[in-house]
Amino acid sequence: MTRTKKQGFTLIELLIVIAIIGLLATLAIVSLTSAQQRARDTKRVADVKAMQTAMELYWNETASYPAVTGASTWTTLQSDLSSFISAMPVDPTHPTDVYFYGVASNATADEYLQEYVVGATIENDQHQGLAQDVDGNAGTIAADYNKLTSTSVVTTGAAVSCADPIYCLSGVATP
Repeated sequence: MTRTKKQGFTLIELLIVIAIIGLLATLAIVSLTSAQQRARDTKRVADVKAMQTAMELYWNETASYPAVTGASTWTTLQSDLSSFISAMPVDPTHPTDVYFYGVASNATADEYLQEYVVGATIENDQHQGLAQDVDGNAGTIAADYNKLTSTSVVTTGAAVSCADPIYCLSGVATP
């Protein structure tokens, strides 16, 4: 009697193939998530640099930086800077938070200085941009900032923290 060999895959072979496919899919998802995080952080850094450029252009035209008062909102800041930036940045994952702007003034006997700081919270605390920003508490001329967040929360007379993972850029000028 001749035996015919069955053709097809055994259950063990199928389970091994399914496990390998699952492992490869997991690796692809982890890699994609990391790449997306880097892309969001790069956008945040570019947004902060664009805000810094807008602040400097505003200074060149008005000899001051935009004021932050109790009535300030992110929309009023956008209105102030509308000639210099097309739209205020919105965070890719948290559209109602993350970005901030602070301004401080210091009058001495010899001169009047004004300083600003702009920043955003970065997801990856190892991002390369964090090595090139302002760290610690921002403020070389004053510790009392009037700060406005992208959620339009105003804090007056406080230090602005730029400790990593917060990416900050600042500028100082004399009118």
